[in-house]
Amino acid sequence: AAGAKENYMAFPGSTLPGVMGAGAAQTMINVNRVLPGTRILMIGSGNVGLIVSYQLLQAGAEVAAIVEAAPKIGGYGVHAGKVRRAGVPILTGHTVKEVLGDGKVEKAVIARLDERWQVIPGSEQELEVDTVCLAVGLNPLAELAWMAGCQFEFIPVLGGHVPLHDENMETTVPGIYVA
Repeated sequence: AAGAKENYMAFPGSTLPGVMGAGAAQTMINVNRVLPGTRILMIGSGNVGLIVSYQLLQAGAEVAAIVEAAPKIGGYGVHAGKVRRAGVPILTGHTVKEVLGDGKVEKAVIARLDERWQVIPGSEQELEVDTVCLAVGLNPLAELAWMAGCQFEFIPVLGGHVPLHDENMETTVPGIYVA
């Protein structure tokens, strides 16, 4: 159970300081007791995006919005309900178009998407934020199994190359199990 790495999403301004993975923000608040910013835009409404948004609220940050490209929320309703009750809008069918700032995040431009996942011209809206968190999926960290000689198969729905295993989770190398 070697864990996973966060997916990245490239867009204009995505390399500015203040754009980070939701897991990085979660580590900052839960482990280091440091707020990554004061006004945050969360990209992604899966359980990671919803839970980290709620944790940011509990830590004293303001979550300006949660933006989700899909037409519906990806995470559990119980998590979405908590952030909605706290006043955080969840904007489905939206994406981040760009992030603006002079050496750091100062604004994010979001926009609505059509049924073909294309930005609808004229739907752009600017949000004043100092942090943008990306909760856009995870890929398994399977390098240790690869180094041990386990056989892999490329399965996109599971995040890429994953070690083959039997019903007991034993890999193709006897005595090595995965979770």
